[in-house]
Amino acid sequence: MKKIESSFKPTVLTMALVLAATLAGCGGGDNAAGPTAAGAGTGAGGNGRGPSSVNLGSAGNFVILAKTAVTDVPASAVTGDVGASPVTGAAIVMTCAEVTGAIYSVDTAGPLPCVVTDATRLTTAIGDMGTAYTNAAGRPADVTELGAGNIGGLNLGPAVYKWGTGVTVPTNVTLTGGANDVWIFQIAQGLTVA
Repeated sequence: MKKIESSFKPTVLTMALVLAATLAGCGGGDNAAGPTAAGAGTGAGGNGRGPSSVNLGSAGNFVILAKTAVTDVPASAVTGDVGASPVTGAAIVMTCAEVTGAIYSVDTAGPLPCVVTDATRLTTAIGDMGTAYTNAAGRPADVTELGAGNIGGLNLGPAVYKWGTGVTVPTNVTLTGGANDVWIFQIAQGLTVA
């Protein structure tokens, strides 16, 4: 590999991704949609491929869970529960009509009339979220700096992906795999989704 790297540095990442895509099979998915970058994975994802799963604890009961704010680009369509803590419900800038599920807050300042006040549930979920984050952030990367941070149009297999920069998704990204497969994205800066 050292000889290849010194001779073909600009194409090493592409070659590695093509090799990984070939070996991993991209979960058997159809790759007609565009370029492929299958993750190497570890095969340790329980019954699936990719890294072992991250235990979300009670944070797994939320589709959106935040410590500082939940912002919105109207009109959003969120299916599942939303929550924020320790901030007040005033930091949840969504409407009841945008959420098919419950909106949990530490106080009654959240979106009316659908806000559910449950500080105890939220405190536990936020703690579990922190534990899950620490676990996922500590995983060794299978793929680093993919697409120089632009992953639009890629088809990603189960793996741990890591960037030392921000990541942008200007077009669709396909995660190809099964229900038990695991993807972890470790992003050092912001995530921008078109």
